[in-house]
Amino acid sequence: GGALAGRAELLVAAPAALAEAPGPVALRLAQAVAQELREEVEAAVWLRTFHWRGAQPSVAPPPLPTPPGAGAGEEGAAEETQVEAEEGGDMAGVVKARAYARAATALLQRHPAGAVREDAWAVAAVVFKAGDAGERRACTQLLLPALVSASEREHSAAQLSAFVAGLLERGRRTEVADALNLVVSFHELLLDHWRLASWEGDHERLGVQLIEQGLLYSFKENADLRKQARFLLETSVRKALCAPKADEKLKSQAGARTSDLDVAWKAFWEIYESLEDFASHILKSSWDGLMAKILTFLGKLAETTGQQRTRPPALLAPSWLEVLLSRALTHDNDTVHKFVMCQLVLLDQGVVCLSEKFLLEEMIPRFSHSIDVLYPRSDIHRTFEKQTVAFFSAFVHGHTDGPALAARRLLIAILSQRQVHHTPLRLLLCVLSEVTAPGAFGTAEALDTAVQFLENNVTRMPVSVRHVLAPLLLRVVERLCKDDASPDNVVQLVALAAAVPDNILDDLQSELATLTRRTLGVEASGCLVDLLRGLASAAGEHVTAASAAEASGRGASPAAAAGMVLGTVRALRALGLEEGRTDTFATQLWPAIEPTVSEIHRRAYLSRRASTAALFACAYSAAALPDASACLEARPGARDEMLAFVEAHACRALSGDAAEVEDEAPWIWLYALVLEKMWRPGMPHGAVVLAGAIEALRRSLAGESSVTSALVALAATSLLGALAPQVVEVSERADLFFLLWRSHLPKPKSVVDSRFNLFESSASEEWKRNRLEEYEDLHRGEREGLGRVSAWRDAVAVFLMAKWRALATLVCTPGFGEELSAREGLAQLAAAVLDELETLQPPSIAFWTVVARRVAYPVVFGSGSRVPEEEQRAMLQRLCQGLQGSIAEGCGERSSYMARGVMAELAAALCDSELCSAERRLWDASGPAGPLTKAVCALLSVGEVAVGISRCVAPPLLASLLSPRRGLCSGDDASGAAEMLGALLLHREGLIVDGALSHGADATAGVVDAEGPGGARALAEVCPNSVALRRKFRGTPGLPRVLALASLSALAERAGHGGATPAVVSATLRRVLATLRDTLEALLNPRGAKKAVLNRPPTPMPMSATHRTQLRGWQAVLTLGRHADRATAAELLPELFYHLRTPHVPDVRDCQELLGCALCSAYEDLAVEPFLITALRNFDVGAQVSASLLVISSYLMKRWAASPGSCDIKRANTLVTIVAPYLGHNSAYVRGTAAWGFFELFQGIGPDRLAGDDRLLKDLYGFIASSKECVKMRGRLRPVFESFDPDCRGTLPSLIDYSTVLPPSLGAEEPAAEGGSGAGAGGDVAFVFSDGELQPTSIFLNSLKDEVALEMETIHDRNDLTQYPSLS
Repeated sequence: GGALAGRAELLVAAPAALAEAPGPVALRLAQAVAQELREEVEAAVWLRTFHWRGAQPSVAPPPLPTPPGAGAGEEGAAEETQVEAEEGGDMAGVVKARAYARAATALLQRHPAGAVREDAWAVAAVVFKAGDAGERRACTQLLLPALVSASEREHSAAQLSAFVAGLLERGRRTEVADALNLVVSFHELLLDHWRLASWEGDHERLGVQLIEQGLLYSFKENADLRKQARFLLETSVRKALCAPKADEKLKSQAGARTSDLDVAWKAFWEIYESLEDFASHILKSSWDGLMAKILTFLGKLAETTGQQRTRPPALLAPSWLEVLLSRALTHDNDTVHKFVMCQLVLLDQGVVCLSEKFLLEEMIPRFSHSIDVLYPRSDIHRTFEKQTVAFFSAFVHGHTDGPALAARRLLIAILSQRQVHHTPLRLLLCVLSEVTAPGAFGTAEALDTAVQFLENNVTRMPVSVRHVLAPLLLRVVERLCKDDASPDNVVQLVALAAAVPDNILDDLQSELATLTRRTLGVEASGCLVDLLRGLASAAGEHVTAASAAEASGRGASPAAAAGMVLGTVRALRALGLEEGRTDTFATQLWPAIEPTVSEIHRRAYLSRRASTAALFACAYSAAALPDASACLEARPGARDEMLAFVEAHACRALSGDAAEVEDEAPWIWLYALVLEKMWRPGMPHGAVVLAGAIEALRRSLAGESSVTSALVALAATSLLGALAPQVVEVSERADLFFLLWRSHLPKPKSVVDSRFNLFESSASEEWKRNRLEEYEDLHRGEREGLGRVSAWRDAVAVFLMAKWRALATLVCTPGFGEELSAREGLAQLAAAVLDELETLQPPSIAFWTVVARRVAYPVVFGSGSRVPEEEQRAMLQRLCQGLQGSIAEGCGERSSYMARGVMAELAAALCDSELCSAERRLWDASGPAGPLTKAVCALLSVGEVAVGISRCVAPPLLASLLSPRRGLCSGDDASGAAEMLGALLLHREGLIVDGALSHGADATAGVVDAEGPGGARALAEVCPNSVALRRKFRGTPGLPRVLALASLSALAERAGHGGATPAVVSATLRRVLATLRDTLEALLNPRGAKKAVLNRPPTPMPMSATHRTQLRGWQAVLTLGRHADRATAAELLPELFYHLRTPHVPDVRDCQELLGCALCSAYEDLAVEPFLITALRNFDVGAQVSASLLVISSYLMKRWAASPGSCDIKRANTLVTIVAPYLGHNSAYVRGTAAWGFFELFQGIGPDRLAGDDRLLKDLYGFIASSKECVKMRGRLRPVFESFDPDCRGTLPSLIDYSTVLPPSLGAEEPAAEGGSGAGAGGDVAFVFSDGELQPTSIFLNSLKDEVALEMETIHDRNDLTQYPSLS
C-alpha cells in the first residue's frame, strides 16, 4: 500500500517538478517516472495530464491512479482532473513545454513505439502550430531529438518537413527563425528528404524557399538566420559536389567544371558578405570583378539549358542571384540601392534570366524609392533612364510567352502599385508605348484600364506632369488593345473621353483620335453620331433602334446621358481636328439632335434623358467646336425652342414650390450653361428668366432659411450669373452687380452635416466625377457649366463660384467702371470687397481678385483716394499679408488644392500697379521695406521649394514695375522695386522634378483676367520676346529669372544708347552688387569662425548655393551693366575691380572679365587710370587675378591697335608699361596673355610712336616679334584671341536667345546650335542652360590656358639633354 501511495504521489507531483527543477534533477526525476510507468498505455495516459490543446491521444485513456486513502473530495478532484484532460480544457498551472519534453524523452527510451510516440508527435505538431517561440524552441531542443531517434527516418523527415511548411506559411521573422533552427538541428535528415543535393531537379521547393528567406535577413536584423541559411546552402552544394559523377552532371547541365562552380559560389558569398557593411565603397570596389565571375558561369548555364527555371539547388542559378539582388535592394544605405539598381539594369537578361516575379514584384517598386538618388538632376544625358528603358524593353521583347503577355503583365504591375512616382511611371510607359503587341488586352479591358488610370492615377499626380503621362498611357492602350474594332465599344470609348480632365484635354487630341479609330473602326464618326442620336431620341429603349450604339444611348439615364454626350462631343472633336474639319457640329452633331431640338419645348412628353442630351450637346459644342455657335445662330427657330424649354424649367426652379424646385435643382447647371452660350440681348425668353431670377434672389434676401429657399437662391444666382454680363445697359449691369454682391446662401436649419444630400437624387451616382475637377477647377465651368448640386457642400461651392464669376465678368464689361464710380457708397463697397478676402477659398477667390483690382484698388489706393493715409497703410498691410497667406496655402504638406489660375490671380492682385504705387507713396524708401516688398520676397523664398509660386509672381510683378504706362520704372525712389527685382534675378524656383527634367505650367496659364497684370499681353509689353522665352524655358527653374533679366534689359534698351539708365535698372544693379559683396565677404570671413584658417580658398564649391548666387548675380550685372550710362558706370567700376582682386570660379570670372572689357572700352577715362592700372600695379596677387586684368588690358590694346588714330597715346603708353613686367610672370598663360596684348599694341601703333625713347620697351617688342618660339606661340593662340568678342558674348541674345536648354524637353529633338551674331564664332552655342543655371560652353581663360599648356609640352626637344622641360 505504501509503495502504491508513493507511486501515485510521484505521478501527481512530477509535472510541476519537471517544469521547475534544474536540468540534471529533472532528468533523474523523468527517469524515475519512466521506471514506474512500465506499461505503454499507462505512460501515454500519464503524459496526457500535461495537457496540450488539440493533441489527440492515440488510445482511450484509462482512469488515472488515485493515492490509497484519499478522501471523497480528493477522489472527486482526481476525477475532475481526468475529465479536464480528456476534454482538453485549461488547468490551473499548465505545464510548460519543457516539462513535457523531459517526461516524453524519458518515456520514449522505454516505449520507443506505440501510443507514447504517436502522442508525442501530435503534441509536437500542436506546439509548432499554436505554440509560442519559447515552446517551439524547447520542443526542438528536448523533445524532437528523442522523438526522431525513436521513429523511422522517412516518417520523422515528413513530420519535420510539415512543421517547417507550417512555420513558413506564417512568414514572420520569429517563425522563419524557428524553422531554420529546426532544419539546422536535423539538417542531414531534412536535406536528404528534400533532395537538395540532387542533380536531377527533383528536389522539394520547401527547402530552397526556407534558405532564400534566411538569406534575405541582414546581420543587423538577425545574424543567426543568415548564418544558418548559408550553412544549409553550402552543405547542400558540398554534398552535391561530392556525389558520384558530379563532374559529369555539372558538365551536362551547365557546360562547366567543378572549379567554375566553386569560383562562382565564392564570388557570390563575397558579394553577400560585403552587403553587411553600411558603407558602399567595399561593394563598389569589388562588384565588377566578382559579378563578372558569376555572370561567366550564368552565361555557360544559359547556353546549355536556356531559360529553364527549375535547376538543382547546387547550381548557382538565376534564382540565387535574385536572392542576392533582393538582399542588396533592402540595404540600409540608399547609395547601395542606387548602385545596385544601376548595375542591375545593365545586366544581360539573356544571361541572368531574371524571373518575371522578381522584375514585377521586387524591382518595379524599388524604382519609386530614393528618386533623387536614382534620377539626379545633374544627369542631363538621362543615362539611368535610358538604361532602365532598354532593360524593360528587353524584358518585354525577350519574354518566353511573347511580348503581348509580357506587356500586359508589366502594365498591370505598374498600375497596381499603390504609390508610384511619376518618373518611373513615365519610363515604363515609354517602354510600352514602343511595343507593338495587339491582343495584350481586349478592347473593353484596355479602355477600362485607361478610364481607371485617368480617374485614379492621374488625379494623384502633380498637375504639371499629367499632360506628359496621360498621352503616354493612351498611346500604350492603343498599341496593346486587341485589333477588333467594333461599334460595341462605343460606350467604353465615350466613357474614356469623358474621364479626361478638362485641363489636359487639348494635350490628348491626337491620342484620343487614334484610339477612337482603333476601337471603333473606320466608321468611328458614324458610330458616335448613332450614339448621340440615341441619347437625344424621343423614343424609349423598347423601340427597335437602327444600331447597337443608338440602342445604348436610348437606355441611358439622364445623368449618364450627360456624361456620354460629353465624351461623344470630345471624341468627334478629336476626329475633326485630326481630319482638319471645321464643320463637325453642322455635319455630324446637328443632324443627330435636330429632331429633338426643333420641338424640345413643344413636346412635353419628351424624356429627361433626351432633353438633357440635346441641350448639353448644343451648349458644350458651342464652347468646344468652332462652328457650333454660327450654326445655332443660323437656326433661330431651334435656338428659340431650346431657350423656351430652359425658360419653362428655370421658372419652375425659381417658383418656390418644394417639389418643382427639387425636381429641377440637379439641372440648374445645364440651364445656366445654355443661357450663357445661346442667349443674347434682344432674344426671347432670357428676359423672363432674368426677371424671375432677380425677384427670387430678392425674396431669398428677406425670407427664412430652408432647403427650398436655399435651392431657389442657388438657382437664381446661377441663372443671373449667366445672364447679367450680357445685359446691354450699363446702369442695369451695375444694379445687378449690387444685387449679386448682397446675395448670400444661408444654411438651412435642417442641414446638420454638409455632406448629407439636400434632396433625393441619383444624378451624382449615375455620372461620377472627380470632386476636385468638378468643384475646384477654375475654368471647367466655362465649357462644361457649373458643378452639380446634391449635398450642402456642393451648394456652397456652386453658389460662390456662380456669384463671384458673375461679379468678375461684370466688372470687366465696357463702361462698368465709370458707371460704378458715379454710385454712392463706393468707398464702403471697396472696403467690404477687401474684407471678403478673409472669408473666401479657392476657386471663387480668383474671381474676387478681379473685382478687388478693378473696383476696390482704385478707390482705396488710387491717386485720388479719399481714404486717410493711415487707413491706407493699415489696409495695405492687411491685404498684402492676406494675399501672401492665401498663396502660401497652395503649397506644403497640408496645403489645400489650388488651381494654377487661382494662384496666378492672387499673385496678380498682390503685384498690381496700384499697390506698388501705394507702397512707394506710403512707405519711406530709407526705412524698412514695405508690406508688398516683404510679401513678394517671402513668396519668392517659398517659391524656391514650392511649385508654381515664383512663375505666378514674376509676370504681374514685372508688368507692374517695368511698364512705361504705369510710370513705376522712373523716379529716384526705386528701392522697393529693386529689392523685389534683385531677388527675382537671383532666384531659382521649385518645379516638379522628373529626373533631369522639370515640369511646370506656363507663366501666364490659367489667368481669369487676360487683360490684367498676370496676362500674356501685359508681360509682352515689358518683355517683347516673352512668348519665345516662356516656350523655351518653361520646363526649367530659371524661367522667372530669365523673364526678369529680359524685361530689365528691354527697359534699358528702350532708354536708348547714350541715354540715362532707368532708375529701376540702376537700383537693381546696386541691390544685386550688394548681395554679391555680402556673399564674397561671407566666403572670405565666414560668420562664426573662431579663428582664421590659413590658405582658406576664396572660391566656393562649384555648383554650391554660394557659387550659384555669384553666377546668377554676375550674369545679371553683365547683361544690365552693358547698358550703363556714365553715372551708373562710375558706380559699377569700383565694385567690379573690388571683386576682380579675388579669385572666383572660372564661369563667374568670365562674366567679370566680359563686363570689365565692356565698361573699360566705353568709359576709358573712368576705368583705365583709376582702376585698371592701379590694379595691375599690385603684383602680389593670384595668377587668375593677374590673368583677368590682362584679359581686359589686351582687349583694350587690341581695340587701340585697330584704330590707332583715335588712341590716347599717353594712356596706351602707361598701360603697356605696366603690362611689360607680366612678360616675366611665372605662369605661362599669364605671360601669354600679356605678350599678346603687348605685341598687338606695338604692331598696330608702331614702336616709335608708342614707346618713344624707351629702349627697353622697344627691345621687348623686338624680342617678341622676332623670336621663333614667340611667333609659334602667338600663332597657336591667335584663334583663341580672335574668337574673344565681349561685344557678342556679353549680350542678352548670347546669354538667353542663343543658348541651349539641356536636357531637351520630352518629345523635343536634340537642340542644334543656333547661329547669329550672338551665338559665337561659327554659330557655336555660347551658353547652355543645365541644372538650373546658364553655363558657358567655353571660358576664354580656360581655353587660353589649355592652348598654352599644349604648346609648352611640344616646345622642348626631348632629345636635347641640355633643356629642362617645364609646364609652368
